[in-house]
Formats: sequence, C-alpha cells, structure tokens
Amino acid sequence: MKKNLRIWFARSLCGAILLAPAVVLAQPADLSPVSSNACQVSYRFDSYGAGLVRGFTGERGNVPKLIDVLCYKLGEQRGEIVRNSSCAADFGTGLSAGRAFAPGSSGSVCYREGYLAGNALVRIAAREGNVAQVGAQCVLLYRDNYTQGYSRTGQAFPVSPPLLRECAMAGYHDGGWFNVPNIDSLLVPL
Repeated sequence: MKKNLRIWFARSLCGAILLAPAVVLAQPADLSPVSSNACQVSYRFDSYGAGLVRGFTGERGNVPKLIDVLCYKLGEQRGEIVRNSSCAADFGTGLSAGRAFAPGSSGSVCYREGYLAGNALVRIAAREGNVAQVGAQCVLLYRDNYTQGYSRTGQAFPVSPPLLRECAMAGYHDGGWFNVPNIDSLLVPL
C-alpha cells in the first residue's frame, strides 16, 4: 500500500511539474516578463526577446546565431499573446525605445515586452558583430569587454550614451558567462 502511494505521489508530482509551464503560458492577461528563471540570463534572455519579436510580427528569419530554443519559443508564445491583446500598438513603441535604451512608459505590459525585445535585439546585434544595426563603436565595445570578462579583469563602462554602455556590459557579462576566449566560436549560422 505504501509503495503504491509513493508511486502515485511521484507520478502526480512529475505531472504537476511538467504541466506547470503550460499553465503559466495560458494566462492571457498577466504577460509577466519571463516565465522561466532559466531565460533571465545572457543569451537566453536575448533568445526570449528575439522570440517575442517573432511571435508578435509572425515573420520568419532573424533568428540569433546563439540561441536557447526553449527561451525563444517562450518568447514567441508570449509575442503571439501580445499581438492579440488590446495593447498591441504599444509593443512597437516599446521596441523602438528598447533599441535606443531610452525608457519611457506607456503604462502597458505590451510596451514593457516591446522594450525588453528591443534591448535584446541590440545585444544580439553586438554579439554577432552586426555593425549595420548597432554601429561599429557598439560592436567594438562588446568585443573589447568580452575579452575583459573572459579574463576576469576589471573594466569601466561608459555611462553615456546608454546604448554603448549596454554593449560594453553585455560583452563583459558574456565573456565571463561563456568562458571561451572568442565569441565567434559560439556563433553558428543557422
């Protein structure tokens, strides 16, 4: 009897854990920023942001070269929810503000999601060396600070403009996070 009870409890617990993400994603009104703690760091957060854009626009392409597929899919699902919500117009405004790292507030969760996605697109472009999207100075700051982060040496980040500060901070963080001497070794074209 005790053995059967333990098996039932284990199966119930596993089922609850497996179903939990689906329950979180099914909440249409909440639109909390990121459903999983695993998607809140580095390229994973950026994968979520790229997925937001994909889900919102429905357009294929522009998938990051370094991607966490689960976080990308979570973002894509959230983007679809935002697209079908009453505040969808605020997403584009937030996306533009996020790309410029110029926070403002429309007071909606759609704006917030767009802002997060815009921030992610900047970090992705810096990581991938996309000068056309973020400029040569951003890419250079990312690369220089990536090396500093990898070697675990101190680095001062520019305070202004916020875009360049983010490029430098993202590079430093990624260098310590990935622990490989050159980011290019991780970037695999899809």
